[in-house]
This record gives sequence, C-alpha cells and structure tokens, in this order.
Amino acid sequence: MTFKQRKELEGKMVAVMPFEVLDVGCGEAPRGTVNVDISRYTAETDEEVFKYRLRSGKQDRLVKTKANILAVGEYLPFKDNVFDKVVSFHVIEHCDNPSLFLQELIRVSRYEVEIRCPHRYSGAAKMPFHKHFFSVMWFRTSLKRLNVSHKVDVNYKRFPNSLFGLNVINEIVVNAWKT
Repeated sequence: MTFKQRKELEGKMVAVMPFEVLDVGCGEAPRGTVNVDISRYTAETDEEVFKYRLRSGKQDRLVKTKANILAVGEYLPFKDNVFDKVVSFHVIEHCDNPSLFLQELIRVSRYEVEIRCPHRYSGAAKMPFHKHFFSVMWFRTSLKRLNVSHKVDVNYKRFPNSLFGLNVINEIVVNAWKT
C-alpha cells in the first residue's frame, strides 16, 4: 500500500463507539461487537488450498462470513485506540506481513489484544496456506520492540491414545496490554 493509498484510507476511517471488541478474521463465528474479515466468504480461492481440501476430503464450500467490515489485517480502517479489546484467532499465520499485522492490532486497541495461532511445532502449523510459522520467542521479541506489556503462553493438547498421558504443543496464546 502506497502512502497516497494509506492517506485515502485514513479519510474513510470508520468511527465506532467506545467499549467495543474487534474481532479480526472473524469467519463464521464472530466474537466481537465489530467484526472484520478479508472476504465475504470463508473458502479461500487459492489453488493450493483447494488441492489441500480435496486431498483431506473437505468439501470446498462458500459460506458467508458474519463480518461487518471487509479489510486487510495489515491496514485496518479504524482510528487509533478505538477498541477496548482486539481479538484475532488463527489469522496472523495467513498474513503477508505479520509484524505489520501485530502493529495494527495494537494501534487500534485501547487496552488489550489477544492473539491465538498454531505453534510452529504443532501439526496445524504446516498447512499449505499458512505463510508463517511462529514461536513464543517471536511474539516476545516483537511485543518488546513495540513496548507493550505481554504474556505469551503455549496450549497443549493431549496426544490421542497415549498410555502415558503425553501432551503435544498445540497453539500459542498471546495477551498484550498497552501501558
């Protein structure tokens, strides 16, 4: 996005009421009072994704999202410090520029940002349509650089049919607060 395009977008910024929750990448199950998605449909049009769905036996279906606003996560059409909480579950791994995406979530949040994504060592991280793989250290370094208080945890999933109760890494949960 050029500087000129960014200025045009800022002129069209959406004003919202205070005490709102923004869900970026809401899909079929929105969690916020304002919901943003990149497309009106949940099925991606990428050929690689389509091939993956065929191999895995999933039907390629077009389902309308519940998004109020269509936008790209790296350039959210909101003013600074508008939302009390911003949530984004399993979206950052699809972004072209995850650092810019993280910056945008923090920019539009007044207090708290919650992000969930697959850990780089989990089975879910290796999907063909995931552009990036994340570790706990990547989030800690990025949030420290942005001067944001944060807590980064890892969720584990019980390994199926395990005799010894083995757990495997599942996803990263990030909570960030503006200071």
